[in-house]
Amino acid sequence: MRLFPILLLAALTFPPGLRAGTRLVVVSDPPARDLAWTPLSFRLQGVPDLPGVKVRRVSDGKELPAQLERIKGGVIVHWVSPGLQAGKKGEWVIELLGKPPAGKDRVKVLTQGTGSSRIDIDGKVFSRYVHGGKGLFKPYFYPLGNPAGGNLTRHYPLKQGVKGERADHPHHRSLWFTHGEVNGVDFWAEGKTTGRIVHRGFKSKESGFVYGRLVSTNSWETVKGEKILEERRAVRIIPLESGQVLMDFDISLVATEGEVFFGSTKEGSFGIRVAGTMKQTSGGTIKNSRGGLGAAECWGKPAEWIDYYGPVDGKVVGVTIMDHPESFRHPTHWHIRDYGLFAANPFGHRHFYGKEAAGKGDYRLQKGQSIRFKYRLYIHHGSTVKSRVERVYAGFSSPPLLHLKR
Repeated sequence: MRLFPILLLAALTFPPGLRAGTRLVVVSDPPARDLAWTPLSFRLQGVPDLPGVKVRRVSDGKELPAQLERIKGGVIVHWVSPGLQAGKKGEWVIELLGKPPAGKDRVKVLTQGTGSSRIDIDGKVFSRYVHGGKGLFKPYFYPLGNPAGGNLTRHYPLKQGVKGERADHPHHRSLWFTHGEVNGVDFWAEGKTTGRIVHRGFKSKESGFVYGRLVSTNSWETVKGEKILEERRAVRIIPLESGQVLMDFDISLVATEGEVFFGSTKEGSFGIRVAGTMKQTSGGTIKNSRGGLGAAECWGKPAEWIDYYGPVDGKVVGVTIMDHPESFRHPTHWHIRDYGLFAANPFGHRHFYGKEAAGKGDYRLQKGQSIRFKYRLYIHHGSTVKSRVERVYAGFSSPPLLHLKR
């Protein structure tokens, strides 16, 4: 099972004798809407194990960072399109190389001890994926860099006494995924009786010019160590320009042990706690894809995305959580607060609509079944409008198909 299926997948089979230096022209279908910062992928079947690739945009000749992923019988070429206009085709030249391209990987995924993996972008620490260590209840990302420098998320409880931060909800650890009621076990809170999400290993770690990726397996367990389900998690980190970043999460929860019941509760699921100065009560702003403004209009409502932005060290930065159309119960509902909590939650109907709606929020998996969550984080400069959130979401939800130009 591929944890990160290629959304923009086209295939071309080559005759024998293909060699380095071959150039191909790839075009996109005209998108229905303007797109921004759209990761693109093109699969080449029958290509030998070449070490490198270049991608150049035809409209202005600009070379774009490109990365090869080797698959059985061929390769996949990855790059990011900064922008595509509605109704107009995009066009790129792909050149296969006989040697690795010059320069260092933009994203490096580095192992730090036995419980942490560091993610560097352009030679600077962007984040750490913490998956082990004493007293750990769930994996999380901390710190999380913002494009203006500094940290996008709250430091507490990992660092205490930071000016402007509230010392509350110690289970809100920067950026995480969990749920508050699974077979009656609370994985949201952290205490003597709560569950634990235990890291069981990495399938792969990748560094590259376009993205870095971590693919891992977690076990959701009771306090006694009894396994309830298996989580298969893939995270892809894609740097953009000016310090902005995309993070793609593809998460499957699999009922490997027996029936799994997800209770209807607001305490979940894909969450982030923004920096203290970004929160709405400190002057930050919350907007959703359906015109909601502020926590009161966005809490418990369905939406394709929510953007939370505000000042950090005097500069306005923001983060958008985007829900993919293939994600479980799209469009998801949202558990979002004016004090900085921000979470996609497809299970919370009992609290969002009242007890009578609990049956629409809970969910039952039979043994062997699974549910899948696909989210994109867009870490950006400025406001929702300035950062073109709608265009970035359009590239996530409806990417254009690619074809070989003949």
